[in-house]
Amino acid sequence: MTTFNISDTALCSCGSNIQFKQCCKPLIEGTAAALSPEQLMRSRYTAFALKCYDYIKQTHKSALSPITTAAELAKEFEGIYWCHLNVLSHSKTDDIGEVKFQAFYAANRKLYVLEETSCFVRENAVWLYDADASKSEITKLKISRNDNCFCGSGKKYKKCCDSRIARAT
Repeated sequence: MTTFNISDTALCSCGSNIQFKQCCKPLIEGTAAALSPEQLMRSRYTAFALKCYDYIKQTHKSALSPITTAAELAKEFEGIYWCHLNVLSHSKTDDIGEVKFQAFYAANRKLYVLEETSCFVRENAVWLYDADASKSEITKLKISRNDNCFCGSGKKYKKCCDSRIARAT
């Protein structure tokens, strides 16, 4: 069984405002399957935040650049702290889906936002992230300590995510 560095009763990292045990945990543990592309994308974000790279590998479909091991993912994302997720839009038609989102993260005390339109396919009743069809862009954030925080809390950055990022990185 996977151990998580988050309490079951804490709000899930994906931003759903639902407790982790009722949101992404069953998907990452493999006791439930994603019912939609949005649910899969949120659970993959949470898996990145919790460093559950086996789940990332299991839910990834790519003919061009397959992920071979969870250890490779761990090395690639070492030192990254995932801060916040904004889902901008989502849609699905039959066995194809799309989710546009922003994922905020810190690396070396610098902030970035990954904006992506992720594509998903359903194969054998299972939703998978289709890396080959997805489009992403990374931008370095320019935010001062007195700006409103990017997470939408309404607090100043220095009183909100800045301190969490400082502890995590």
